[in-house]
Amino acid sequence: KLCDAVAFAHSRGVINRDLKPDNVVVGDFGEVVVLDWGLAITTERFEKRRSVLVDFRGGAGTPVYMAPELLDEDLSRVGPASDVYLLGAILFEILEGFPPHLLKRVWHLTRPEEQFQAVYEAVMYNEIEQDVTNSGELMQIARKAMATEAGDRFRSVEALQNSIREYRITGRAEELMNSVDSRSVSDYTVYQSAVALYGEALLKWPDNRRAVQGDRTARLAYAALAQKKGDIDLGLQVAAQNRDPVFVPVIAKLKKTRLIRKIVRGTWGVTTVSAVSLLLYCWILWMEAVQYKNALVAVNGDLEEA
Repeated sequence: KLCDAVAFAHSRGVINRDLKPDNVVVGDFGEVVVLDWGLAITTERFEKRRSVLVDFRGGAGTPVYMAPELLDEDLSRVGPASDVYLLGAILFEILEGFPPHLLKRVWHLTRPEEQFQAVYEAVMYNEIEQDVTNSGELMQIARKAMATEAGDRFRSVEALQNSIREYRITGRAEELMNSVDSRSVSDYTVYQSAVALYGEALLKWPDNRRAVQGDRTARLAYAALAQKKGDIDLGLQVAAQNRDPVFVPVIAKLKKTRLIRKIVRGTWGVTTVSAVSLLLYCWILWMEAVQYKNALVAVNGDLEEA
């Protein structure tokens, strides 16, 4: 939502230049408000630029977040990419808990002037803390947004947004898949979640190659686990929902297993019926033999009396 606000400002020809967590407020209903536009500048897209009586000067912003070009007195290099950098710096702080230019090697400094000089130099040379706890895809997104050259950053706030959205779906699914060993996993939870996330990604972007490949890998592992656990119908359901040719032998194997199980169950059923029938037949013969024996005993008794 912060990106939405900044993207809207850019569409109206306004560059903030001082985006930071302290200037972002979340309302009671989830609305995001960006405060303090005092350092903002306008571009040619601003409709009433001639009516704005502001002395635009460079060298403005909050140093621990600033892009290198924001130190320039000349504003020719300042533009939407500068705000993209600041959004990346905010993302960095969300991940690590401190701003990108507040390098760990200067944390021991106590004198304000020494701290400021260290941060100023970090901005000038675009030094960003490398010793981080989070080094995954979100950090890579933040670092791309904070590239030294504006041309190496995301081309717009919307492009940065799309990368974050893709991470929230596809990246999360990949992290889930990487968190398990298919040789030892015995629970469907991870595969179910991954398949659901990849499915959501493909609904939004059917040609997303990462999601296509990830969905295939997750479904193959899911179907293999289902077969291993004997849940053949589940395995067929999971595999049949992907039309990739790689699933053809998987489906064939699952169907073969199901057929074998049916034959075994049928054979066992016939065998059981035969055994029961034979047992019943033997019981009948035994009962007849008992009756015959009793009849002989009765006849012998009658003969002895006669």
